Amino acid sequence: SQEELAFYDALTKPENITIAVDVDGNYYWNASRLADKADLLSHLKTIATKEPQPEIQVRGDKDVRFEALGTLIVDCQRAGIMKVGFITEPNRG
Repeated sequence: SQEELAFYDALTKPENITIAVDVDGNYYWNASRLADKADLLSHLKTIATKEPQPEIQVRGDKDVRFEALGTLIVDCQRAGIMKVGFITEPNRG
């Protein structure tokens, strides 16, 4: 949900960027939904030129296929992002 994404964004350093993918394949950039994968790639290429480069923190909900997260990480690497990390949620149940 948008509220959960905002909560997790608050836990990261402000200079870090959180990219989330949901079970439907939608991408979120710091909790703002992106239009499509081309929009994501455009954002990544812009961030890759920043000095210092921010860290990208990837998260997906529990129903997202690992393949979608793996593709997202590869996209980050191809765009020139040097630091990519995962945000995980504790098991609440």
